[in-house]
Amino acid sequence: MHNAFLSLCGLSQYRFHEILDTARRLKAEPKRFRDRLRHRTFALIFAPDEFRARISFEIAIHQLGGRTVRIDPEEVWSGGRPAPDVAPTLTYWTDGIAVRLADHAFAAHLAGAVDVPVINCGSDESDPCQGLTGVFTLRELRKDLSRLKIAGLGLSKPGARSWLSAAARAGSHLVLSQPPRSEPDPEDIERALEQGRESGFRVDVIPDPAQAVHDADVIVSGASGPDAAYRIDQELLRRSNPKAVVLPWPSTEGQTTISGEIFTSERCAVSEQIENRLHIQKAIVVLLYERSCKDNGKK
Repeated sequence: MHNAFLSLCGLSQYRFHEILDTARRLKAEPKRFRDRLRHRTFALIFAPDEFRARISFEIAIHQLGGRTVRIDPEEVWSGGRPAPDVAPTLTYWTDGIAVRLADHAFAAHLAGAVDVPVINCGSDESDPCQGLTGVFTLRELRKDLSRLKIAGLGLSKPGARSWLSAAARAGSHLVLSQPPRSEPDPEDIERALEQGRESGFRVDVIPDPAQAVHDADVIVSGASGPDAAYRIDQELLRRSNPKAVVLPWPSTEGQTTISGEIFTSERCAVSEQIENRLHIQKAIVVLLYERSCKDNGKK
């Protein structure tokens, strides 16, 4: 699984910053990279309702000079088991695979069975591309991430897990506020504390969202949720830093727990995240593909 990108949990500090730095160069000088994947083909295995994730990844490959082929998930994964010829077929015919399915087991299976890069674009276990997109956006807006207090409100399991890993490597202070019975796993918190042992990372779990956002520099919103207490409105935002940035966590349904007034304001970095996800995905693809070529003796 050397060339798989499944989550931020196993990403080293060096690789974490390498992706962010490469994304910055790709954004600043796109013409330098426009032929990086020339004559290369990537398979996209996305759930039918994942339009935004699929289109951003498809455009990312095309802007790097590559091609994409869409594969229906039901053709290759059914009943929690892969079709028997999936791995050899995709290894032979493609140069990389991007997956966005709820069942994380499929991406994990592919990563252990094929000899080409596998990228998890989001699953029920992790959403590493979006986590990196958030950090990249904050680095552009706030520069020094080690001084930031980030409040995550009502995040899903993959959202909380990705932000724990990202904030640990950035050295930020992360405060998670979750509804009852949906708190982050203790194992994820312990892992993040170990990852951020030398970065100055701190993490707190505070059930009350009003207390969690107190003096926060960043508020990461859950995509949707049953509890109105996690809705970001002007009253909640006033409890944060006066210059706090709001980062929406996207959902398949396009729902948000941010009031319309805030969502369309300058405080909400929704457009910056949409653009930056493209550059982050480009960086992940370029680095994994080049590493794969080096390992396999390709040019």
